[in-house]
Amino acid sequence: MFSLYFKARGIGTDVEDVDNLTNRAPYPSFHILREEEVSSAVKKLCGDSSKVWNWNVRLLQNLDKAFGRDNVEQIMKGKKMDGIETFLKETKEEWKMKMGQRQ
Repeated sequence: MFSLYFKARGIGTDVEDVDNLTNRAPYPSFHILREEEVSSAVKKLCGDSSKVWNWNVRLLQNLDKAFGRDNVEQIMKGKKMDGIETFLKETKEEWKMKMGQRQ
């Protein structure tokens, strides 16, 4: 379940940390995952599904450093931001390189 007000508790993060945005959505919603697609994605991550959440947290932390918290929240709501496309392209290339090194 994704919610506008998601806040992680008990995992060592402050409730206002940017990583809490990983499970937020503008409206309460469910994300339906197909087992076959999840299995395929996990295989690409060397069998470690926790890498997805860790990657998302790092992405949000890097967005926070590059654009600031208020802008990250606007980006998460779909607002276009100068430089975001370049940032995401560079981040994707970095991820591809790291994944290539592990295979």
